[in-house]
Amino acid sequence: MGLTQWKRERVIMTFIMSLFIGSMTIVIEKCLQSLVVWKIMERLLAGLNLEGERNSVIISETDLHGTILSANDPFCTISGYSREELIGRSHNIIRHPSMPKELFRQLWMTIKKGDTFRAVIKNRTKSGDHYWVNATIMPVFHGGKIIRYVGGRYLITDDKLAEELFQKQMAAFENKG
Repeated sequence: MGLTQWKRERVIMTFIMSLFIGSMTIVIEKCLQSLVVWKIMERLLAGLNLEGERNSVIISETDLHGTILSANDPFCTISGYSREELIGRSHNIIRHPSMPKELFRQLWMTIKKGDTFRAVIKNRTKSGDHYWVNATIMPVFHGGKIIRYVGGRYLITDDKLAEELFQKQMAAFENKG
């Protein structure tokens, strides 16, 4: 479905998403609402060379309370949960217990204001293992109101690098006040 068809269907909404991937930033403007958002992101990201980890781009959509509305195949594969196990559940299902509550307080404070949140986050798989992601989470607006949130993440496979990035990030959060 092309943009002209989407325009004809009058489902255009405006938002900007900046998703950091290595040294590349993709800005998506005037994306479409609801499930279409993550499909667009997935298509755009599918063509990128992520050092052989193209399939590790994780995309999900939640309601205003963090309940998962949609999840792409890489999300399911990496987390170990089936789509059926994820849809309707709190995004906290993948929250690793070692992640500080302050990080998620910052996340919610940021996205509820209408801003985009970026962070390195350690998640937990269904089996109890972990994986690190570089995450971008943003609100989706309709009629000037936030109607849901979309998250785009890519897998960080180097645990040592992820730990270093995480520690630097937490120091920066603490210095912000």
